[in-house]
Amino acid sequence: DEFTTGAIVSLGECDKGDWQSKRRNFPATLNEFHEYSVEWDNSDLVYRLDGKEVYRNEGEGDKYPEPMFAILNYAKITDSEMTGEWVMEVDWVKHEYRQE
Repeated sequence: DEFTTGAIVSLGECDKGDWQSKRRNFPATLNEFHEYSVEWDNSDLVYRLDGKEVYRNEGEGDKYPEPMFAILNYAKITDSEMTGEWVMEVDWVKHEYRQE
């Protein structure tokens, strides 16, 4: 089981983007609840799993002039078939804006 995090790098067109270069995978037991967070900290994007920083996109925050949004899914990016039952339980989602 693993948790995947990262930002999408714009390639200049609405339907184009590099989904791989800023992406990282981390071990996580997916049959237990976890707290995932992304913090836009000045020019960095900081990713945390259960309160611990696991990855930082340094300098990437300045490249996103539009508001961000969360995508909660399995992010299947292969042509292989998905079999069996896939369930995602989300307890809560919170968005905060930090005033400097």
